[in-house]
Amino acid sequence: MKQTICDITDINKLDTNTKYVTVDIANVDNSLISYLKENARDCLFTDRIDSKRGFVYVDYNIFLNAQNIIENIIKNIPSDLSQLEIARYLYISLGKIIGYNINLEVDKKAYLNYNNIWNATVMGSANNISLSKLYLYLCSLANIKCSIIRTSDNYYANKLIIDNKDLIVNLSKDTFYIQANFPTVAFSSYNKDYAIDRKIGYIKDEYNDTIIDKELSKLDQFSDKFVEQILMKTQYILKVDNIKAIELGLIYKYIFDKYCPDSQIYINNLYVNEKEKQHFILITYNNYHYSYNYKKHSFVSVSEFDLISNIENKKLGLYDEEVLPIKNNALSL
Repeated sequence: MKQTICDITDINKLDTNTKYVTVDIANVDNSLISYLKENARDCLFTDRIDSKRGFVYVDYNIFLNAQNIIENIIKNIPSDLSQLEIARYLYISLGKIIGYNINLEVDKKAYLNYNNIWNATVMGSANNISLSKLYLYLCSLANIKCSIIRTSDNYYANKLIIDNKDLIVNLSKDTFYIQANFPTVAFSSYNKDYAIDRKIGYIKDEYNDTIIDKELSKLDQFSDKFVEQILMKTQYILKVDNIKAIELGLIYKYIFDKYCPDSQIYINNLYVNEKEKQHFILITYNNYHYSYNYKKHSFVSVSEFDLISNIENKKLGLYDEEVLPIKNNALSL
């Protein structure tokens, strides 16, 4: 039996025959979620907005684990925040833990699964649809008026109503800025607000782009290891360990475009061939190759021989349309 649960008054719909629960994520409260966590252990869960119900269900364990992550965000909202500051805090918090997953482009089943907000939360990977739904859900739990809209550039985004003003925000455009601790670009007109961002704990004193400006001004731009120097200097400022692969590539494209726009620097998307493709980026400049080693917590140099041999023996793979730059040639392997 399938049941749509909108609020705590609907709990009488749950009985031993209920197997599928649809939660109206635009109209939900903490008491309802607490009840479901205690009394819907044998159910599968999907979400609903207005009359549109999700068709991908997740089991109770995924629902529970996701709710623990979501509730931790809500629980850690600093005290004495205005509605605007809470909305900004939720936006930043979600952008820190959720990234875009390149594998969703090539795997239709995975793409559909990540439309489910609880699955996206647990996996830390989302698409534009699930990001906008997740932000709506967090705002609903925090009693902030929020809806999902379609923008002129064909994105799903969120509309907030705060102090009788409409604010348009689009987390899909901001995950890499957030994971870099840069000013955002898609949170209405409040993208570089020192007072708010210090108050919610997003920055301590400065945004990272300003700190990076100061550090990179000291480097020798004419060195053939200039890119390596950039990587070494910025990896600790950015705390690369906590950044998702797609976002990491976008961050460094932003940095290279800003500080060495005339240099031919390549950023390729590769994956480690395991049960699930483990996405990573490869940065190439002047025949030097660099990748981030999470065990060493640092960018490391990758020899061309090891790179090619690992691709040839299928330990590593390139995503479609990726062209790997190697000495005196450019091969798509």
